[in-house]
Amino acid sequence: MRAVILGITMGLVVAVSALAQEDKDSASYMLRYCRAAANNEPLTRPADAAMAGMCVGMIDGISLMMSDFPPEEKEKSSCPPSKVKLEHIVRAVIAYIEARPERMNENFKTLTIEAIHEAWPCTTN
Repeated sequence: MRAVILGITMGLVVAVSALAQEDKDSASYMLRYCRAAANNEPLTRPADAAMAGMCVGMIDGISLMMSDFPPEEKEKSSCPPSKVKLEHIVRAVIAYIEARPERMNENFKTLTIEAIHEAWPCTTN
């Protein structure tokens, strides 16, 4: 009986430590929710739907923030065309991250900034 309890305890410890190690700020974690949002996938769990909304909201907020920086601050700014839709920005972020699988463990927001800047850099004269 003691061996069974020890086995169950060890299994729980391993499972809990595996869950604790998942980085919810990473691109690999957020990308599944971004894809679901971009593809209008039906999400049955409310938590998944909330995460999909969080992905789109973060991208929208970062994009808005970047478009408010003056074009002189090239590293921080973005100048998308006025008629670019949020869906297009989300897809640009997804494509940027998917093209860099070696960076999946990096921070999602950092990669989002890079993606938006690469897609719509500002030019100064």
